[in-house]
Amino acid sequence: KRVFSVFDLIYVKQGTLYITENETSFSVEGGEYILLSPGLEHYGTKGSDEATSYYWLHFDEHRYEFTAKGGSNWSELQQEKGSFEEPAR
Repeated sequence: KRVFSVFDLIYVKQGTLYITENETSFSVEGGEYILLSPGLEHYGTKGSDEATSYYWLHFDEHRYEFTAKGGSNWSELQQEKGSFEEPAR
């Protein structure tokens, strides 16, 4: 279990990555990504059942805030399909 002070962007190239953030579990499949927020606990929920490869990137943004759910809120977009060539929709 870890708590980072930076954002963590994980893109799964193939397979499935099982991860939990702030007590919410996610299954991130090949071609999908997840953005983990700073200051929240995250950890691998279970091992992958198949060969899985992924890329991750840590980055910092000093000007952000968490808001209540609703409206146009980036925190609602934690998991989205996309690729390096095509944007998520």
